[in-house]
Amino acid sequence: MRVGAITPEPLAPEPLWAHCVELGQVSSLGTTLKAVGDALSVHGQPPLLAWPYNPDLGIGTEGPPPSATAAASWYQAQVVDVPLAHDGIESLLEDALAVSLPTVVVIEVTKEFEVANSQGAISVPPLDSPAGDYHAVLAVGATTDSVAGLRCLLIRNTWGLGWGAGGYGWLPLDYLIAFAVQAGVVNPLSLRSCTAFGSDASTLTSEERIMPSFGDHGHAQDRKTEAR
Repeated sequence: MRVGAITPEPLAPEPLWAHCVELGQVSSLGTTLKAVGDALSVHGQPPLLAWPYNPDLGIGTEGPPPSATAAASWYQAQVVDVPLAHDGIESLLEDALAVSLPTVVVIEVTKEFEVANSQGAISVPPLDSPAGDYHAVLAVGATTDSVAGLRCLLIRNTWGLGWGAGGYGWLPLDYLIAFAVQAGVVNPLSLRSCTAFGSDASTLTSEERIMPSFGDHGHAQDRKTEAR
């Protein structure tokens, strides 16, 4: 979603997936945050209306429709890693949210995540929970649960309105101690527009490179082992 406009403008996910498919970076389980970040910086995205999402494609893809190639603007940007501390505090992640940078968090799917209640509450799983698939969610805010006393992220999921509270959930920061692998934000200083599918975004200016990478991310399985 591009937020530079007065009204947020949904952007098309399919061109990012198409780029990853082209480079052989996908499987039936999905792709990686790095691969999607590379696609965003190289190809970018047009508005969703120019390239509507087609759920019937599965793990396949399609070429850009005429409306996408004729779109006035595609948007490109860099994705910056936000290292997770796995400490139940996550200062860097909270810092990003505090300056209105929605943050992608890659978590491990557990039974507790799947059954978020109608208020969006998600329980913290036991450390010996079965290993689950990885899944990306968008953190858009944070607050402290006044009843449980837990600091939680407000996340937007992609499983439809029937999950959680209309597609949103409250993910405790304690969940990230053992069940999250990485996070990233879009560097707002790198946002730029281009006019064609596949335009090269490799020549960013020095000003657009101001926000550096935060560093390497941890691994959830290592955190499970350390915490036991």
